Amino acid sequence: MPKYFSIFLVALTLSAYSQESSLEFNTDIGLFNSSINAQLLSQSYGFLDEVEKSNIIDALKAENNIAFESNNAILYQNKKGWGLSLSNHTGAYATYSKSLVELSLLGNTPFKGENLKLDPLDITAFNYSQLDFSYQWSKKIQTSVGLLLGHHFLDATVNEARFYTHPQAAFINYQVDYEAHFTDTTDLLQKPFGNKGYGAVFGMSYKDSINNGEIELSISDLGFIRWNDKTSNMHIESQYEFEGINVNDFISFSDSIIRNEIDSLQSDLQSNIKE
Repeated sequence: MPKYFSIFLVALTLSAYSQESSLEFNTDIGLFNSSINAQLLSQSYGFLDEVEKSNIIDALKAENNIAFESNNAILYQNKKGWGLSLSNHTGAYATYSKSLVELSLLGNTPFKGENLKLDPLDITAFNYSQLDFSYQWSKKIQTSVGLLLGHHFLDATVNEARFYTHPQAAFINYQVDYEAHFTDTTDLLQKPFGNKGYGAVFGMSYKDSINNGEIELSISDLGFIRWNDKTSNMHIESQYEFEGINVNDFISFSDSIIRNEIDSLQSDLQSNIKE
């Protein structure tokens, strides 16, 4: 099976110069995908027929990766050697299994009697802003320090996930073990750049010429963000078996029966949370 690595990258730089001082605006957007090529990706939305589903599944490996990055920055560099920059950074990275996509596209019917292994599943996403001050001490040395303002953060890892359907569809069973760390999302849409944490960042570069050659050492964006107390940390280990819904009187069937089953599942998950 051919392996694909798709990259979509857009970069834009606008610059203005005045007597060796400069003002720049930089933006870049990137989408990285380890398995599905650009043509197949452009066709993989909306209603998918059996052929399109098969094409997606055939393109996947046992473990797959996808990532998105967006960076926007305004930079001012003074002719005297100091500079200021204000930037925003958004990123999302995910690792997922082929079997998870198969279950999502085909349903559980083709996998009766099979114990599906749905892990690994790892998701990391963040959004933060950065204010930097830099100074060129000499032609060889430049340093920078900055403040970070964290807006949103998510880190979710599924350590183990199993899904089993009885050969006669008498029941469905799943086992899951996962942990998650995430900031408060109640105001995600209203305040996408809300304050959820503070941090600091440091950078340094050194350049020199040695024996008709050049040496360069650099440290870039070495820092941290301390998220606030509203950040949630949870660990869930759960096993659940669904045997269908018994309806004694079909005429009296209502959505409350389904709702009760969903509430039972939710209660089971909450009872297994280990914060």
